[in-house]
Amino acid sequence: MDKTDVKILNALKENSKQSVRDISKSIKIPPTTIHSRINKLKKEGIIKRFTIEIDNEKIGLKTSAYILVALDSRYFQKTKQPESYASEELMKNSSVEEAANVTGSRDLVAKVRVRDMKDMDKFIMSLRGKEMILRTETMMILHEGKDEKKGLDEGIVQDKD
Repeated sequence: MDKTDVKILNALKENSKQSVRDISKSIKIPPTTIHSRINKLKKEGIIKRFTIEIDNEKIGLKTSAYILVALDSRYFQKTKQPESYASEELMKNSSVEEAANVTGSRDLVAKVRVRDMKDMDKFIMSLRGKEMILRTETMMILHEGKDEKKGLDEGIVQDKD
């Protein structure tokens, strides 16, 4: 990957629906180069998928939270499952936007988005009912910063000598 690839990725991150020709104009690189580079980035797994951004407020998902989870190590010893199983299981729920095993005083953090507090309460209660979960701590999101589609820093690419 080089600085040209980073420029292409940044253009796609800004708007993945734009045409090769539009990207070519904006970063001043021939369309054939853009096309072959995008194919290469897809083949290498750097570009995993093209997706959309949904306005959650407009579809009624107005309540969100980060939920810190303490896992029960005895469950994982008994089932011989790795602790990463917990985040994979949580991701199966459509209310969970992100789930990650983490370091620190908790084992997992999940970002959850639902319609209202009643649904959040229901979700938290369902979590607490899982054998693998010892306890949860919920941090309600009051305000989310705007996603300004920050681009990748070209400094992530090391110049080849």
